[in-house]
Amino acid sequence: MRLFVLALGLLALSAPAATAEEPIKWVVSNTAGSRIEIPSFFANGKVEPLYTFSVGLTFTSKNYPNAQFRQYEGSGTITPFEYIARMLVDENEDYEDQKAKYERNHPGEKVTYTSDKPSIGIVSGTRAYGSLIYYGMCRKRDPDIFACFDITWSKKDKAIFKPIAERIAQSFGKDG
Repeated sequence: MRLFVLALGLLALSAPAATAEEPIKWVVSNTAGSRIEIPSFFANGKVEPLYTFSVGLTFTSKNYPNAQFRQYEGSGTITPFEYIARMLVDENEDYEDQKAKYERNHPGEKVTYTSDKPSIGIVSGTRAYGSLIYYGMCRKRDPDIFACFDITWSKKDKAIFKPIAERIAQSFGKDG
């Protein structure tokens, strides 16, 4: 009997875990002046137009209800950083002057990383007292036109979405 139980135990250890998730399938989204690789679970989820300061699409996954990807373009005489900061953090175009006031008025939100270069802007941070993470980039396409994306996900899904955000950012960097 012990030999039978030992054999079953060894068989169970040699079998691959049934709970492992399938690899992510990637598709290309050509939206709002940019071409970006995105996980198919966004493209196969709920897709809606985005009209807040910009024109583009919002993709929401069925499997990850707190995850959202937006791909859009906008225009203005501000920098790419000022544009993405306006989309994700602050409605005021003068981000640096408003940052301290914003963080006082939104104590559950924190900006964790920014990059402000002439042709590309990046901002990331957390919302809802750290339970949601966001990352976004804008880049100049023309003097007054920006191509942008942002992605938001639940902190509990960080191990899944951090590499996704990195791949999307690399894909976005290859475009144009």
